[in-house]
Amino acid sequence: TIPTKINQLANLNSLSMCYNLLSIVPKEICQLNKLHYIDFTENQLNTLPIEMKQMDNLKTIYLDRKLHKYARKLFPNVDGIGHS
Repeated sequence: TIPTKINQLANLNSLSMCYNLLSIVPKEICQLNKLHYIDFTENQLNTLPIEMKQMDNLKTIYLDRKLHKYARKLFPNVDGIGHS
C-alpha cells in the first residue's frame, strides 16, 4: 500500500513502485506536481485515478500492458507509456 501521506513529498520527481502487489493508486499521488516519471509495472492495478490527468509534468509512465489503452486516453500528452 502507498501511504496517503505521500503527497507531502512535494519535490519528488521520480517514483518507482514496481513489484509491490498494488491494487490501487491513492489519489494523493496526483498532488505530486513535480513527478515526471512513474513506474507501476508488475502490480495488480486495473485502473488509475482519473485525477492523474492533471499531472502536467508527467513525461513517462510504465504500466502493465492491460492499462496501456486506458493510459493513452488519460495521458494524451505523455510521450513515454511503457511496460515491463
